[in-house]
Amino acid sequence: MGGKDGNGGSGSDVVQVQLERQTALELLQALTEALVQDDDKKKKPKK
Repeated sequence: MGGKDGNGGSGSDVVQVQLERQTALELLQALTEALVQDDDKKKKPKK
């Protein structure tokens, strides 16, 4: 990582890191939601 991709160095790296963080956050939120939904299904007795 970092500065060797030839498109202006550090500026683009910052954007890349922000994008990666955002993607990681979105993945975390999606995982959390899936777990919560799964948990709800287990708690509710099937009728």
